[in-house]
Amino acid sequence: MEHKKIGSENQDSYDDQQKWVLDSSFDSKGHVPLRARTGAWRAAFFIIAIEFSERLSYYGLATNLVVYLTTILHQDLKTAIRNANYWAGVTTLMPLLGGFVADAYLGRYTTVLVATTIYLMGLVLLTLSWFIPGLKPCHQEVCLEPRKAHEISFFIAIYLISIGTGGHKPSLESFGADQFDEGHAEERKMKMSYFNWWSAGLCAGILTAVIVIVFIEDRIGWGVASIILTAVMTISLLIFLVGKPFYRYRRPLGSPLTPMLQVFVAAFAKRKLPYPSDPSLLHEVSKAELNNGRLLSHTTHFIVLGVAEGFTLVGLQEYFYDQVPDSMRSLGIAFYLSVLGAGSFLNNLLITVVDSLAEDFSDKRWFGKTLNSSRLDWFYWLLAGLTAANMCVFMIVAKRFPYKSVQSSQVLADSSVSDA
Repeated sequence: MEHKKIGSENQDSYDDQQKWVLDSSFDSKGHVPLRARTGAWRAAFFIIAIEFSERLSYYGLATNLVVYLTTILHQDLKTAIRNANYWAGVTTLMPLLGGFVADAYLGRYTTVLVATTIYLMGLVLLTLSWFIPGLKPCHQEVCLEPRKAHEISFFIAIYLISIGTGGHKPSLESFGADQFDEGHAEERKMKMSYFNWWSAGLCAGILTAVIVIVFIEDRIGWGVASIILTAVMTISLLIFLVGKPFYRYRRPLGSPLTPMLQVFVAAFAKRKLPYPSDPSLLHEVSKAELNNGRLLSHTTHFIVLGVAEGFTLVGLQEYFYDQVPDSMRSLGIAFYLSVLGAGSFLNNLLITVVDSLAEDFSDKRWFGKTLNSSRLDWFYWLLAGLTAANMCVFMIVAKRFPYKSVQSSQVLADSSVSDA
């Protein structure tokens, strides 16, 4: 009798896990989410839609930014590249702040709403700078220098977009992954596919931007392109709001910096203790769990880079989401994005150093006033060498890294039922 009673209780627990989402999330009414009505793909597609529009807007601006700075604002090539790199760097470092705010205070859903609103404000200002007479670039069709008001409004607009991206990127991607219950075997498989579909939506936005939006900017007008980007972002925000009843939400768990600081303090206090011979003992899981968790032409080079990025970014996104504590999921995505931002700033430093050295030791500068007077081929050889060195370092670190093991509560429930 006792054996049957235990088996019945385990079966009831299993049924509850199938019906309800028991991972500390809640639905739009603050209740435990019903699995059949919330989360998974029914919620994720709303989130992927707004990511498509964000990437469309970002790359619609970023792809032609140097052209805008040189032709509309009349900056020289070197200054334009630096300004573009500064903006790209700030844009990809801002997610560190956005991820922290989302995890510690606002929550991911609210952070996405606030960030998208700020992003939309930047797009609206960018559009107005082409249609309000006092903000237009020139008094006439052709001018030697743009109006100062247009230049100021343009930079305010693009940095509003940077701030919006800072809250949007880490919060939206981790909010989408939150829609899949890691303790449910089927949803855990769905989550692995989610990062692929997320990247597909992201790449679709980029592809549309560099083909359609850039064409409109070059052939029809920057103002028309800005109207399109603003309209698409507005529609996607409305779509995101429509999905509110289907989302699963998580409460912010306080500052993620507190446990990080505790680790540093503990490490400093124990700095004189001997190290264990087995590195896995430094990790929070057992060795058994640890072992279970291990279970060219000009056009062509862009294609190769695109394919490589497709493989790399999906893996990085999943790694930075899965390998951090639950309370730091947005910040984990922000760390992934900040790597790209740090690269933009380092690129600026590299350009400055290389340009100075080339001027001292060569009769031709690597970065001239125009592309024809530059030697960018030498710079690309330098980047190729740095990438090869980075690949070697990555392989060494990846082989030695102790990966976090994720064990499904669904598997445990199945095991309990079968034992009963």
